[in-house]
Amino acid sequence: MKALLISEKDIPSDSISVSTKDRIVILQGTVDTVLQAHQAVEVASSVSEVIDVVDTQLKVKDSKSLIGDALITAKVKGKIRHLFVNRKIAHGYELHVETTDQIVHILGAVARQADLDTVVAAAKEVKGVKSVKTNIKLL
Repeated sequence: MKALLISEKDIPSDSISVSTKDRIVILQGTVDTVLQAHQAVEVASSVSEVIDVVDTQLKVKDSKSLIGDALITAKVKGKIRHLFVNRKIAHGYELHVETTDQIVHILGAVARQADLDTVVAAAKEVKGVKSVKTNIKLL
């Protein structure tokens, strides 16, 4: 189970402990974003022998600037939409964005490697972004 979490980009697997009892996985620790918490639960739930995942001990780090981070997230989402409308990225993308302490996390899928590079470059252009971390897969 832990190996599956380690294989996921942008999930701080060293911050999550995993235990299993009676086919129930218990996730414990602290992650940077809600997206990371959801992804950890999704990965744990994807194992065929697992019947449930308990995430009540999995916490999300508080942002020092909640409103500033929300604005950065909105701007990055706007940039992604602009890329699509102007045909800079292919149809069928599914991306989720969240920002914590000016670090943008993008999770999801795009059609082409060029789309991934374009999305990351656009996110880095947003004023106030310290860095961009991704867990974007190719469709």
